Amino acid sequence: RVLTARAEETVVPLAPPASSSVPDPLGGLGGGLRIANPDSFGPSSHRRRFLNGQASPSTPWDGQMEALVSQVKGSQGAAAGQEGRAENGNGAAATANGSAGARADPASVPPDGAGEGGTAAPPLPEQNPLPLPLRNPRSALQAAVCGGSLPDVARACAGLHEVNERDGAGYHPLHSAAALGMLENGGAGGGPAKENGAASSAAGICDALISGGADVMCRDPSGNTPVHWAARSGSSDLVVLLLSRSCPLDAQNDAGETALHWAMRAGRRGEGAARALVESGARVNVFNRSSRRPLDVASEGFGSVESGGNGGAGGVKVDESDRRSARWNLMEASPQCRTLVLHHEECLGHLAKDDEAWEAPERIQSVMSAMGMEATSSGGAPSGGDGAGRFRPCEVTVSSDFERATLELLSRVHSAEYLSFINDLSKDLERKRKLELAGQGSSEKPAAAEGSAEDEAGGDGGEASAAEPAKAPTVLPFTPMVQRKIMPQAKPREDGHSDTAFSAGSLKAARRAAGAVQHAVDCVLVGRNRNAFCVVRPPGHHAGINGLLSDAESCGFCLFNNVAAGAMHALSDEKNRPRCERCAIVDVDAHHGNGTEEIVRKCQDSERLLFFSVHLYDHDRPKKGAFQYKFFPGTGSEDDVAHNVINVPIAPMWREREVVRGISQASNPPVPPAEPRQTRQRSRKANGAESGDQQSAASRSGSNSSGTTESSSSADGAAPGAAQPASAPPSTAPQCPPHYLSGTGRLAYRRAIQHRLLPALRAFNPDLIILSTGFDAAGGDVGNARHYTNGTQAVGLDLEPRDFAWTARKICEVADICCDGRVVSVLEGGYGRTPPAVPPPPLVGDSGGAADSDAGVTPRGLDRSLISDCAVEHLRGLVDPYSPSESE
Repeated sequence: RVLTARAEETVVPLAPPASSSVPDPLGGLGGGLRIANPDSFGPSSHRRRFLNGQASPSTPWDGQMEALVSQVKGSQGAAAGQEGRAENGNGAAATANGSAGARADPASVPPDGAGEGGTAAPPLPEQNPLPLPLRNPRSALQAAVCGGSLPDVARACAGLHEVNERDGAGYHPLHSAAALGMLENGGAGGGPAKENGAASSAAGICDALISGGADVMCRDPSGNTPVHWAARSGSSDLVVLLLSRSCPLDAQNDAGETALHWAMRAGRRGEGAARALVESGARVNVFNRSSRRPLDVASEGFGSVESGGNGGAGGVKVDESDRRSARWNLMEASPQCRTLVLHHEECLGHLAKDDEAWEAPERIQSVMSAMGMEATSSGGAPSGGDGAGRFRPCEVTVSSDFERATLELLSRVHSAEYLSFINDLSKDLERKRKLELAGQGSSEKPAAAEGSAEDEAGGDGGEASAAEPAKAPTVLPFTPMVQRKIMPQAKPREDGHSDTAFSAGSLKAARRAAGAVQHAVDCVLVGRNRNAFCVVRPPGHHAGINGLLSDAESCGFCLFNNVAAGAMHALSDEKNRPRCERCAIVDVDAHHGNGTEEIVRKCQDSERLLFFSVHLYDHDRPKKGAFQYKFFPGTGSEDDVAHNVINVPIAPMWREREVVRGISQASNPPVPPAEPRQTRQRSRKANGAESGDQQSAASRSGSNSSGTTESSSSADGAAPGAAQPASAPPSTAPQCPPHYLSGTGRLAYRRAIQHRLLPALRAFNPDLIILSTGFDAAGGDVGNARHYTNGTQAVGLDLEPRDFAWTARKICEVADICCDGRVVSVLEGGYGRTPPAVPPPPLVGDSGGAADSDAGVTPRGLDRSLISDCAVEHLRGLVDPYSPSESE
């Protein structure tokens, strides 16, 4: 046998024992390699193979462990050697530069005539170091490139120098040439420009290197391409040149970032490069390892990238004005970075029952006006400027160009009976409205003719014969009609107590609202827009399969379930968009989305849906003869794990006393009283009392055939006559509902979002998130208040407008991780606050004081500015989820 070993190895022949029965696979011919199990030779009858004086491993585990340790040590030694070569790189480069006549470092080598005695150059200022590819040139070609001398680079390429040789730090000459632009555009640290002429020749040097055979696909130690460094320098001409010479456009480095990420990190300096990349076809929706788009890392710099991070912000202080400028530049170049805002004039055709109704057309008019947009069918663009409540045209895309929801879509979430009922009711109202308009038109013509004749005669009849004002459209109470038609077994409500109304334009408005969600889902799934916000009405999260739920008292202003229809459309198989496997519906309205939950429960593919609702919940325990209050709709107190339904009820603030008491009992349970210390005298008394009790019990058992004592002892598992245990102490568990332990108000709401919603979304990993966004949880909104008969009200939640921005940002962060940021927000509730009543003017001759009674006080309509402020902040969270100015 021939055994080959390294010089340092000591090989000890391995001889099988005499008693071994292992057969020779080669038939005793020898000359071959035989693998045998060492265990077959017995415990002590063989000798091991020695390596460096140590016994070799005898098991696969030991061998793999030794190889792993050797690999780790080898990689550490290679890294240390590379650092040593980098430290000595300047000396080697200086030697090479002597023959090439080029400067190794344009900032560290003394200028001409400074002396040839090898005097060290002054160190670079710490606030503006050279870019990494320019610090360690090793060959004459690399020194010429770092010096920015195009003639020297041309001579070095013609002299058959290796154009793909890397420097001591692992950078290719093409990386160094692409980084020359950073010297002109403020340097690596954003300092003043260097006047050495190196940056002006960067494009020519890159062109010469590529023509000389340089590898355009080269990567530096961090995986960056030359386009990365050109984008970081902000040179649009250099970016275009490299891309025209077949450099990769959307190549990602080790942190997952493309050249567009680096252009955005450079802030204002990289705006030109960012535009050039987008115009060349760069994708704006590529995510790095920290799930950030190029838009999300604007002006964050390169500290986290060069330190080995994953590209996150990492607490870097960002110049807000520089960040806004970089973001607006990219949004203007790429509409895909914008948020889509959908609204339509037909949503205003759904009329309210009276002027004091909460749900009225003024809701979306106020919201669109606060955003700087007009609620018209033309889809007006936002006004310019970035004042309070306004957005720039490059930040949002406002559109009314979408169709109404089809019957096929609505039939996925509602029954045919309910859809037929609404259609017949709408046609009946339209027919009556046409007859009313026709009758008014025929009566106005003779009156107008008579008035004109009197005017010609010089009479005064024109003013007296003016036409009467048009009759108001008919508005019907919707909930009682649904109860009579769809639910005949239910007791219908009185028409005067119905909060949900229906008019001739209600069906068109409801179809347009559901169509907006359908259109937004398509735009977000195909990547046409980053996310979307549907400012539509009527709301829909209380509408179940038959509209009104069997245990509900009202339709809650809802006709069609917009979010459920959008979710079903997303889960359907469409040919022209990516497939959506899972969809999450998140309801942050103050009221529980009972209609959405019913549809999710009845869905055939409920495992593809997740429904999460955080809402107020207050339901009095039934008491005989007492009023039982419940906050509408009185549902949503429990989860349904089988159907992916998560409900997080929040106690209203008017229950704060009970909440504090329950938390106190849970935190400090009462300690049961300790047993008294037994003494001999007490023991005798106790034994005597026990014997007397046993005798009396025996006498009672003889006269009573039921055997209660025996049955109780047998039930406890003890034999008759045995000593009975002491009675259990009273329960120390709190007598309050479980959700009281989470607290009230903003703290409970944020805790629900942070600890219940976000982990659930991350675990479900949806492909799309649809928000049922209700702003009625804002402090002062009439939607979360408890209204008393005397006209007063108690606040249930106290959210601020910035809480809705915080919610949008948190959800968008999770969406960027699991579903490429696909979020569609749909307006649900939010009505406004009750303004203070206006007292009547004082009478003539009065002293001017206020009236003694409130009989003459004139109430005013709701103040819609609250919902407008909340909607604006919510949209800000969608437009800029990673704003550093947002305070937690």
